[in-house]
Amino acid sequence: AVLLEQAVCRVPGLMRPSGKTVPKKILVFASFYRIRIGYNQGILWKRGSLTMKNETIRKLVLSAMFAALCCVATMIVQIPTVAGYTNLGECMCLLAGLVLGPWYGFFAAGIGSGLADLLAGYAHYVPGTFIIKGLVALVAALLLQPMLKKGEKIPFWRLALIELPSEVIMVAGYFGYKALILGKGLAAAASIPNNLVQAAVGIVLSVVLYTALAKVPEIHKAFWKGEMNHV
Repeated sequence: AVLLEQAVCRVPGLMRPSGKTVPKKILVFASFYRIRIGYNQGILWKRGSLTMKNETIRKLVLSAMFAALCCVATMIVQIPTVAGYTNLGECMCLLAGLVLGPWYGFFAAGIGSGLADLLAGYAHYVPGTFIIKGLVALVAALLLQPMLKKGEKIPFWRLALIELPSEVIMVAGYFGYKALILGKGLAAAASIPNNLVQAAVGIVLSVVLYTALAKVPEIHKAFWKGEMNHV
């Protein structure tokens, strides 16, 4: 619109004798388009804001759902193993990272698992669980990110390999927390066999669930696509 106003000043037939002003009709015409452009930009800005707001709400709802799943899977689902009993909370923590991304996954896994410890009467484990389980989700998401950005098809074995460092953090993290923070020393090593079994079960089940859910288009649309999200 501004360029139009400047251009018409240079058209001989449209200039007044002074050569400095433009006929009123032309100015109205140019001003109308300037207002129209501003209006369209405002509509686009509002739509973009609403889209971003809806996306944030959707991620928060999914995060709350995964936090609940981590809590329930840890407290209720108990599987007998050679090392005692294990739960499905590890599976949900890994899945939270893969589906939500690093930071939403971190808080969903950490809060859900920490809440399970609190409700089960293990309040002294809550700080350690929050950090350890959160890191499980965070590391899994960060290792998955390069492949999501490239749009690569991720085979079953590669997804399991991506989750392996997360489970090393879990096993080492709980050993360190019990030995150093809770003061159990080397006696904390007694929990390592059960944690290893839990890690293996978590990796297998999370890979199976992620692969199966990714094949459903309506569900896969909600999956994290590799962008660096912030809470």
